[in-house]
Amino acid sequence: KRRKVPVTILTGFLGAGKTTFLTYLMTEKHGKRIAVIQNEFGRKTGIEEAMVIGQDGKSQNEWLELPNGCICCSVRDDFVMTVEKLMEKKRDLFDYILIETTGLADPGQVAGVFWLDDELESALYLDSVITIVDAKHIGRQLQYGLSAEERALASAEGELSSEEQQSAHSDDSASDARSSRVPLNEAQRQIAFADRLIINKTDLVDADELQQIARLVRAINPDVDPLSASYGRVDLDLLLDIHAFDARGHPSLRLPTSAASCTATTTDAAAAAATATPVTSPANRSECAGCSGAGETHTHAHTLSDQEGALAPLPTHLQSVAAHSVVHCGEVTEEQVNLWLADLLWEQGREEDVYRFKGQVAVAGQSQKYVLQGVHSLFELAPSGVPWGKDEVRACSFVFIGRALDSTLLNESFRRYCATKSE
Repeated sequence: KRRKVPVTILTGFLGAGKTTFLTYLMTEKHGKRIAVIQNEFGRKTGIEEAMVIGQDGKSQNEWLELPNGCICCSVRDDFVMTVEKLMEKKRDLFDYILIETTGLADPGQVAGVFWLDDELESALYLDSVITIVDAKHIGRQLQYGLSAEERALASAEGELSSEEQQSAHSDDSASDARSSRVPLNEAQRQIAFADRLIINKTDLVDADELQQIARLVRAINPDVDPLSASYGRVDLDLLLDIHAFDARGHPSLRLPTSAASCTATTTDAAAAAATATPVTSPANRSECAGCSGAGETHTHAHTLSDQEGALAPLPTHLQSVAAHSVVHCGEVTEEQVNLWLADLLWEQGREEDVYRFKGQVAVAGQSQKYVLQGVHSLFELAPSGVPWGKDEVRACSFVFIGRALDSTLLNESFRRYCATKSE
């Protein structure tokens, strides 16, 4: 059976170094056969400049085979159609597909297109989202968003589609009342979606500044390990075959671990959760003393990775996008988890505010751990193939990264569905 082709989404602001990274990818002799679909709105690398314009002066989708074994194409509108043509005509020439998005595109919307159910037997699978940030300017962009000059330049360079330009000047009225009061920060959103994050142009900052950038990144996305780069040069083995959206990418969530935070287990989590007392932890998530019995549920607002210990809470100007965790001591049913997420994302209409979520789930009656992966309104709960250890405490850990989320409400909603008996 032919191997499925992994699809990687590449995002980052104009000036972060996407073009430099793509030039490196398409010229370096790294031994990877990658099909690169470039956003034609953005600046050209020069490699594909001649091929995207036909003799009649109109754009065309033609593939250029490069000396290092990669192939590339520029696309203006329908990248899905471009991928379909690629799979049909050039399948034997590549092992990976990398798609560059526009600078302010919502990575979740693009990722959702390629996140297909296994039952559809697609020849593709979504591997990961890579975000590139500019070490020199990301601190300011996280705090204030794009400057007027950067936004104007992005528009002039075509990094903003017409929809993105309209969205950039709107009050985000499409979201519910709570989130519409929180301005959209594109830099925070791109970091929230990242499965791999490249801090580029590290030669322009000192060691202390680089450490602070890494802390700010983990304050938004505690599950990502930033990679440092200069001129976009990164070991591609760290970026490909991640399996971030399937059970093989079994998440090692940076949460209070099940064994450390839960001291007992039960096969009747519904009954235990009904009498559980919620515990809301402060932003310092390196401590987790609230979980003392089976069925208890508590939440955390994340700041930094556990390795860095107890550090200051997330700065106020970054609190619009943050990571929140829910830990439940005990087992649940698949139905309880599915109903909980359906209510949160669909009934409450929070799918635009929940950017990325994932989790490890102890499903009642199952000997192996289950993995939850989600983007916006799409999610999948599937067996990981990893069995629970003989002495391992069965518990559920979730992390939600999004805008204007409330840890207490997440906790209460999960407890409510855990207390509901499955039919």
